[in-house]
Amino acid sequence: MFNKKIKIILVTASFMVMITILGYFVFGNKDNNKTVSDNNKPISTIEETNKKNYISGIWYSDQDTGDTLNLYEDGSYASKNWLISGTYSVEGDSVLLTDSFSTTKKLIIMKAGNENILFFDNKEYSHTYYRTEDEANNSKQEKEIKEAEKRLSLEDELPQILQTGVWVNSTGDTTLTFSNNELTIVYVSQIIENEIKKRIWEYDITDVKITDKRYKINWELKQEDGFVLRDDLIVTINENMYELHSSALPYARTFEKQINE
Repeated sequence: MFNKKIKIILVTASFMVMITILGYFVFGNKDNNKTVSDNNKPISTIEETNKKNYISGIWYSDQDTGDTLNLYEDGSYASKNWLISGTYSVEGDSVLLTDSFSTTKKLIIMKAGNENILFFDNKEYSHTYYRTEDEANNSKQEKEIKEAEKRLSLEDELPQILQTGVWVNSTGDTTLTFSNNELTIVYVSQIIENEIKKRIWEYDITDVKITDKRYKINWELKQEDGFVLRDDLIVTINENMYELHSSALPYARTFEKQINE
């Protein structure tokens, strides 16, 4: 009888332990499961009251300035270098930053692998915020490598852009052609019975600054008498045309040619 009671007590105790363990996984761990689940969801699917908690904290930029963006849970933000402090809100998959002058900038919440990032879309001035400083530094290094490769490619293309084909001004009476170190300017006067004027100058490119569709070139032009002019040569890549401008050129200052020439 005594042994039978002990067995009943042990079975009852075992049953209670099983109930307790099951209850922990079903109910007691509810908050942890919610956090893990939320982190895998798009921000737009998270309840409005939890969105700021979801993205609050320090974010690190891959800008050269090394900006950090601190999004506080009370809805305010502080930027180290880029922005004036203000308030933020989360709308859909975007963070809207509004500074004290009511200027608003939008950051898009995106996934990069398993991590969230905040992306500011502004063409060549775009940049990204990461959760860790290491991620931001890695992105910065990758951007620097890509920029260096792009610059080398564009620098290699410049001689071909200048030397291929004939540059013509807007009225069609002046042409410009380049060789490796000389340029030839030909001007046909419409007043003096198509009198042709021709100048051949030496040129030397001393520096090149490149943006997305624009070359700013420092160059020296050596005239026939040996006099040297120093000026900027601007080459712009438009949809179908190249445009070239320099104030040091005689007869005309601005020339164009088709891209496929």
